[in-house]
This record gives sequence, structure tokens and C-alpha cells, in this order.
Amino acid sequence: MLVNKSPAIERLHCHASTWLAHPPVERPTRRTEVWAGNGSYGSGGTVWEKLAGTFSTRSGGTVWEKLAGTFSTRKDVEEDRSSDLGVVFVAGSTGRLGERICRELLRSGVRVRAGARNVDKARGNIKHWVASGSLRPSDAGRIEVVAFDLEDSESIKQALNGASRVVCAVGAPEDQVLDSTGPRRIDGEGTINLILTAAEARSVEHFVLVTSLGTGKFGLPAGLLNLFWGVLTWKRKAEEALEMSGMPYTIIRPGGMERPKDDYKNTHNLIFKEKDTAFGGQVSRLQVAELVAAAIQYPTLAANKVLEVVAETTAPKLPFPSLLESIEAENSMGAQAQTVGRLEAAQHAEELAAKELEDAYTALRNAQRKLSALTEKQKAAAAAPKEQVLCYF
Repeated sequence: MLVNKSPAIERLHCHASTWLAHPPVERPTRRTEVWAGNGSYGSGGTVWEKLAGTFSTRSGGTVWEKLAGTFSTRKDVEEDRSSDLGVVFVAGSTGRLGERICRELLRSGVRVRAGARNVDKARGNIKHWVASGSLRPSDAGRIEVVAFDLEDSESIKQALNGASRVVCAVGAPEDQVLDSTGPRRIDGEGTINLILTAAEARSVEHFVLVTSLGTGKFGLPAGLLNLFWGVLTWKRKAEEALEMSGMPYTIIRPGGMERPKDDYKNTHNLIFKEKDTAFGGQVSRLQVAELVAAAIQYPTLAANKVLEVVAETTAPKLPFPSLLESIEAENSMGAQAQTVGRLEAAQHAEELAAKELEDAYTALRNAQRKLSALTEKQKAAAAAPKEQVLCYF
């Protein structure tokens, strides 16, 4: 074909075809079971099975049964809190949000693998946290720093290395607003690269992605962020890739985080809003980091949800399980199938257009060859000696 796609989008198209081709079968309940190379778990089962909800959770029952209320949710809150989270990989660990996420995860008792381009900076941050008293030395012993480049698939594979949870808190640097490629490379293709590599790794049980209000639907003032080289458009492409990845996911869309300080939560409580309904409001980075840690700790309550979050003075102070329960899980199979369908339709239209263009070029080349042949014949005819005709009178 004549149409060029980015490597990340090519992989997304490839995944879409694979997901449509494999019907769901039984999924194993332990993350230690190995995936077969054909896109299913070693014991049988496809990525769709996780989203269909027919697999059993550690506390018994299915995700969808719990979300539908078949189980007494209040009774099962502590059971839902996972005790074996494995390693949580954090992308964007040196950013202002990412470093807070790392600290909150460590305080919750999990093991953290911090991915960073600048390894020295990340390690320096950890030393500073301990020295300043914001992190206990015992907690600091549960974090490792690894080299990580969002635009290098091999780097991502090595950084993930069996991680069972992934948190993505990356974003184009705000101090590089003149770089028109930043949102595409980082918020879009780079994040999609991480999502697809995590899906291919087959060890990831939960992926948490932090994006922004206004990502799914235009509305003011959040929509003004798209003036930054279409950053919201690229964030939405990453969300769609995650929604159709086959991994249980949580998408967190926070309000403005620039002004609120860490003490913002002392006067403002979190409030969750339905998908594509919030376009303004603020929340502190610390509150978002605490939410990310809660989503990791309560994977069943957070599974397959889009959480639009701000903080307000009038909101009641609620525990995270109650907040997570306030938002319904998406109909993941249906939503993913619709997304895949849209992607396949767009790809089909792209392929048809490319085929028509290629046919036109072929017809043009054939016409050029015919014209060239006729021109050569005409030249040969002009150069041939003419017969002399003698007339006698």
C-alpha cells in the first residue's frame, strides 16, 4: 500500500484483527500461567475472557457479578483489596504526578518499578524523599529504578519484565510548548506503544492510565488544552488503544492540577463524575496519586472504568472503595467491539483509497508506456528511407 502509518498505529491495526478473530474461552485465574503464542493463555483462553467477566477473582465470583451487585459489595471490600499485587511498573516516575504516585504506592505496601529516561534523577528523588522524611527507609527498599524510553519497544519490554500492574502518568513536557511533535510522540504513539507492549507481555493484569478531562468529548474550559498541538486528541487515541487492548483497565481523567497544592485535600474532597460529563474543575496531584494507588489496591472495583475526577469543598469525604463503586464499569466487550469496528472500518476505507490510488498510478504508467512505444514507432517511421518513385513520360 502507498499509505504510511506509524509503527504504533500499525501494531494497533494488527491487534484489532487478532482480537476480532479469537472468540472467548476459559481464562486462568493466576497471573503466573503462561500465555501461548497465539494470543491465548497457556491453559486456554483469550484476552476477551477477562473483559467478559467469566474468570474467577481471588475472592470468588466474577468481576461483572460483583459490579452488578450479585455479591454484597460492602462486605467484600476488604476481600476485593488485592493482597498479591506483584510489581507495579510506573511510567513517568520522575514527573510531578509520577513521583507522587510512586510514593503513594510504596506507602500502600506494594513493590514499585520506576521507569525513567534519567535514571540518576529518579534515584536522586528517592534519596531526597527519605532525607526529607516523606518516605520511610523501609518503603524505599521496595522500589527499583530501570531505564525506560517510551519510544523504544525493546526498552519497554525490558522495563516491564513480568510486572503485573502498569501505571502510565506520562505527558508531553509543559515547558516545551514549541515542540509540535511532543503530544503525538508521547501522549499518543508513545503511550500506545507502552499499552501494546504491555498487552503482548501477557503478565499485566491491570493497566491504569492518567489522561485529562475533555479527552473524550469537547467542552470548555478543558477543551482549550487541545491548542497544545492536539494533546487531547492524542490522549484519546491512547485511551482507545487501552480500551481495546484486552487488559483490565482504569482510565483516570483529572481536572486541572497546576494550581492546587498537596494540602488542597484538606479543604476539597474528591468527587467522581460520569464519563464525558466534566469539563472543568481542579484536583491536586497528590489526590490523583492517592486515587491511582487505590485503583491498584482495589482492582475489581476499578476495573474497566473511566473516572473523571475533581475536588470540591461541598463534596462529602468518602473512602476510595465507595468512590470507585459510584461509577459503573463500561460494557467492555461491547465498547471494545465498537472501537475495533470503527478502527477496522477506517482501515478498510484507507486500504480502498490506497488501492484506488495505486490502480490509478498503474493505469498512468501503462498509458505512459503505450505513449512511449507509439513515439518510438513514429521516430522509426520518420527515420526510415523513403522509396523513390520514377515517372516516365
